[in-house]
Amino acid sequence: MFRILLCLSFFLVENRAAKISSGFPTTIPSDTTANSTNLIKISGTGFSSCKSPQNITCHLRGGYFTSEGEANPELNIPDNLPATIIDDSSITCNLPGNIVNLDFALDLKCDDDESFSEDTHVNMQYKTLAEVTPTLRPFLTTTKDPTFLIHFDLVGISEFPPTALSTSATVCWSVSSSQDEICSAVQLSEVEDDASVEIPFNFQSNEIGDKMVTFNVKIGDYNLAPKTRRFSTVDPSQADASITQLDHKHRALLLNGEPFISNGWYAHMWTEYLQGRLSFETGLNDLTMLGVLGFNHLQMYSLEALHPAELDQVLHICETYNMHFGWSLTGQTLQLVNETRGFNSSTYWEDILTSMNRIKAHPNLLGWYVCDDCGGGEYPLDSLHKVYNELKNEDPYHLLFGADWSNPWNGFEWGENAETTGLAFDVAQVENYSPHPGDFVDDELNRHGMFFEPMINSPGIYLTGNFPIPRNASFPAVVEASNSFMSLITYDTPSQLNFIFSSVANDGQEASYIDHVEMQGLFGEAIERMGDAVIPDLTKSSMDRNFEVEFVESDLNIAARGFKGEGCDWIVIVNLNEEPAKYSLKVEGGGSTAATHDFLRSDSVDLTDVDFVDGYGSNLLRLGECA
Repeated sequence: MFRILLCLSFFLVENRAAKISSGFPTTIPSDTTANSTNLIKISGTGFSSCKSPQNITCHLRGGYFTSEGEANPELNIPDNLPATIIDDSSITCNLPGNIVNLDFALDLKCDDDESFSEDTHVNMQYKTLAEVTPTLRPFLTTTKDPTFLIHFDLVGISEFPPTALSTSATVCWSVSSSQDEICSAVQLSEVEDDASVEIPFNFQSNEIGDKMVTFNVKIGDYNLAPKTRRFSTVDPSQADASITQLDHKHRALLLNGEPFISNGWYAHMWTEYLQGRLSFETGLNDLTMLGVLGFNHLQMYSLEALHPAELDQVLHICETYNMHFGWSLTGQTLQLVNETRGFNSSTYWEDILTSMNRIKAHPNLLGWYVCDDCGGGEYPLDSLHKVYNELKNEDPYHLLFGADWSNPWNGFEWGENAETTGLAFDVAQVENYSPHPGDFVDDELNRHGMFFEPMINSPGIYLTGNFPIPRNASFPAVVEASNSFMSLITYDTPSQLNFIFSSVANDGQEASYIDHVEMQGLFGEAIERMGDAVIPDLTKSSMDRNFEVEFVESDLNIAARGFKGEGCDWIVIVNLNEEPAKYSLKVEGGGSTAATHDFLRSDSVDLTDVDFVDGYGSNLLRLGECA
C-alpha cells in the first residue's frame, strides 16, 4: 500500500514539474490561411516529465469565447493544440490563424492537467496584418472610380519573422474565380504610421447588385488568408425615399450622402402604451419632448405594432423634428432563424415583407433592426446571414442594424471578418452597460476585427438615471455625457443610442430622469460642434487626426484625448471617479496653451494652470477658433 501511494505521489509531482521561460515568435498573424499553421517554440525546463508525451498540448488562455462558439467553433480562440516535445527544455506548437487581434497567454497541459507548467506561461498576441474593405457599402451607380481600403499593421508585420524584413506588399482581387486578378503593389515604407491605403478597384460600379470580391494579400513572400468582401451597388434613382450607406473611410454612416452621427435613445413608450401602462397621448408628448431636445435617432420598441392611424401620428412628429428611426423586424427574425421552427417558413417571410412595406418609403427610416441582444445565442449567424441576403434583395437602400454586446468585445463575429458565415448586419449598436465611466477604459477592444466599421455606442441610463433606482449622488446627470464621451475616447465612436428612455407610466414603476435625458442632448450638441474632428479620415495617420494629452498634475484617474479639427482642436476629459478632481495639462507639440471650455462651462483657461472636473464629469476644451 505504501508503494502504491508513493508512486501516485511521484506521478502527481511529475506532471507538475515543467516551467516555461520564453516563446518565439510571440506575434502570430490572425489572417493566415485555414490550412497553414505557425510553428511556435516554447523554451523552459521539465517538459519531458510528462508521462504521456502524446497528450501534451498548448493551452491558450484569455481571449474570446463567442456567443456562436458551439455552432461556429472557428470563431473561438483555438485551444488544446497538439504539441511536440523536442527535449526537456523545448516544445513546439502549431498555432492556426485566428480571426482578430488578440492578446493571450500560452501554457501547457499534460493529460488535461492545467497545472502542468506550474502557472508559468508566455505572453503572445495574434495580430491582423492586413484589414481590407470596400470604401462604401453600398456604392451608387453614380460613383465614379470605386475604391477599397487596406490597413497594414506595420508593427505586427515587423514582429513576425516571415514578414519582418518585407518592404512591399501585393494586393490582388477578383470578382470570380474565372476572372483574371487585378493587382496593386504597395511600398510599406511609404505607408504613413497607421494610415490606410486607398486603392481603385479598376472596375465600374454601374452594375446593380452584389458581387463577392476576393482579396489576396501577400506581404513580401508571405501569403495571408484570402479575404472575401461584399461589393454592393444600388441605383439611387430607384430608391423609395432615403438611402443609408457605410462610409468605411470615415467610420461613418451616410444618410442621403451626408455623414449622420446618431444621438438618441432606445425608447419604451409604445411598449408601455400597448401594455396599458401609459396613455397614447403621453407617449406622443414624450416623443415631442425628445424632438425638442434635438435627438435625431430613435429605436422605438413596438413601433411596428401600432395601428396605422397611431403610426401616422408618430411619424408626423418624427418628420416635424427630423428624428430618424430604425424599424424593428426582431420578432419575425427571431421566429425565422430559430431552427426549431424552420428557417424556410413562408409565413414569417410574409410577415417581414408586410412589416417592411408599411414603412420602407418613409424618408426618416434609417434601416432595419434585425436582432436585439444578438449575442444571446438565439440568432445563429448562418441563419441571420441568410436573412441579411434576403432583406438586401428586398431593400438594398437601407442598412441593417443589430445590438451586440461590448464585453467580451467579440463584435467581429457580426462583421466582415466573420468570413465563415458572412455578414449578419451592417451596423453594430454596441450594448455597453455600466454606470461607471472607468469601466470603459478597455473599449478600444471593440475595434478588434472592426477597424473600418461605423458603430453606435449604447450606454445605459437604466443603471444611472431611471426609476425605480433612487437618486444617488454617485450618478449625477453628467454621467450620461461622460459614458458617451468615453466611447469617443476609446474606440472613435461619437454615435450614441442610450438605453433606455422610459415614460412616466401609470403604475409609477419606471421613468427616465429628465435631467439625465437633457444631458444626453447636450452631449449631442457638443459632438455637433466638434464637427469633422470626430469623423476621422482613415487614410491619414492617427498623428494627423489626434494628439496626445499629458497630465502634468491630477488628483485621480482621468481619461483624456485630443482631436484635430478644421481650424480648431479639441480635448475631451472624463473623470473616472465620483469625486471632483483637479488637473493641469501638457499638449503634444507645444504651441498656445490657451483654451476655452465648450461643455457646461464657457470660461477660458490656460492648460498649464490647475483646472477642475466634476465627479464622473466631463470637460470639453476648444483650442483655437473653429472654421
